[in-house]
Amino acid sequence: MGIAGCCGLGRLLLVARERLKFSSAKWAREINSACARGLLECRPQMFAEIPRVTDEQIALIPARYLDALDMLTFREAPGLGCATKQGG
Repeated sequence: MGIAGCCGLGRLLLVARERLKFSSAKWAREINSACARGLLECRPQMFAEIPRVTDEQIALIPARYLDALDMLTFREAPGLGCATKQGG
């Protein structure tokens, strides 16, 4: 009988989640320690939930807003891939 059969899948998932939490916390402690010792170049992040945005990506934001506006307002009609008949 495998480990999943012995303990049940739910228990196995709980154990895996706890180990992952411990592992993540350990990594966070090691990274914070390396930052404090100057082994890594670290800067505070405004929003920890999102990855860092590069200057190049920030420069693209205005153009992307205009692209979104074009799509939302149909300033450029989307191609539907079908020919239209003109009645006469």
